Amino acid sequence: MKKKLVFMALFMSVILSGCGKISEEAQSVIDKIDALEEELTYTDKARVDEIVQVYSTLTDEQKSEVKNYDRLEEAQNKIHDYWMNHPFEMFKVGWDCKSDVNYDDYGIIRYDGVDRKKITVHCEEKDEVFFLDVLNYSETVTSVEFIFGDNLEEVKIYDEDGKDNAELYINNFNKYYGDCYLKDDKEEAYLWLADNCVVLLDVCPEYYNDNSLTVRFLPPIKDEKEIPAIEAEYRKMLEYHSEKGWHPTKEDNLAMLEDMINNMEEKGIITKEEAEEKRKKYGFSNAGN
Repeated sequence: MKKKLVFMALFMSVILSGCGKISEEAQSVIDKIDALEEELTYTDKARVDEIVQVYSTLTDEQKSEVKNYDRLEEAQNKIHDYWMNHPFEMFKVGWDCKSDVNYDDYGIIRYDGVDRKKITVHCEEKDEVFFLDVLNYSETVTSVEFIFGDNLEEVKIYDEDGKDNAELYINNFNKYYGDCYLKDDKEEAYLWLADNCVVLLDVCPEYYNDNSLTVRFLPPIKDEKEIPAIEAEYRKMLEYHSEKGWHPTKEDNLAMLEDMINNMEEKGIITKEEAEEKRKKYGFSNAGN
């Protein structure tokens, strides 16, 4: 009888210990969820998506073992909310900002804010603007403009040598804003329609430089009736690129570049030494004078 009781006790202990054990697969997901920070941004999206994907491969029984799944759902919601409130991945700013906002809220260190309706940040040094993600690979951004009406109406990025980085911009925007809504065969003009903004990417010669790139961020469309107006902005890029548009000669480009350098020096945006260095770089006749 005693032997039977001992055997039954051992048998029950084995059964009970097995019932409380969490599978290795479920534990892995639990640990990944626990490792998520409280503050999440869009840069955490890939990590959260990976956990969601792994969770989806679990059996129903294993899923029931993941007792912190609600934290995973909360993480997904946080990332979506962050994305909606930060339409520009590289700046700490949204469409509800006004021209009298504290510049620190933009992540801006240096700026030219004389006209409060058009704030221009000149980026002679990369670290003069905090680029949070998309532009971390680009050291050639020349200026960023914030254009206001009652609220922020447009953000424009000009990248002096951005054409060389066009593929990186496009890949990042496809990842961040989804598939491109429109693009031309020459791969010079792109349009994205996202829930939180409209993006126009212009990979083309600018007035004074043939290797530049411009990005325009506009508020998201609220009604399909607004789409034709956005498509018209896209077509303007195509018209500029077409043979019907004005294509400046090399001499035109150099003359306008020289004017720009002179204006930047005059306004104190760049120092006399910096202006002189640029003149020498492009071989202007008054260099050294």
